[in-house]
Amino acid sequence: LATGFLTEIKLNVAQTRRYKASLAKRSGETFELGSVTTGMSLYQVSPTGVRILD
Repeated sequence: LATGFLTEIKLNVAQTRRYKASLAKRSGETFELGSVTTGMSLYQVSPTGVRILD
């Protein structure tokens, strides 16, 4: 069980291209910048408490 906040991080097209290019580079894959035509959203979880249930 977890409590906290879920935050949406909106990326515009340029930010999305940089983000996806970075992911591709880290995994050794090729990436075409032109393949991204819209922005995307990332979601960040910021927990304030966690309880482990048996």
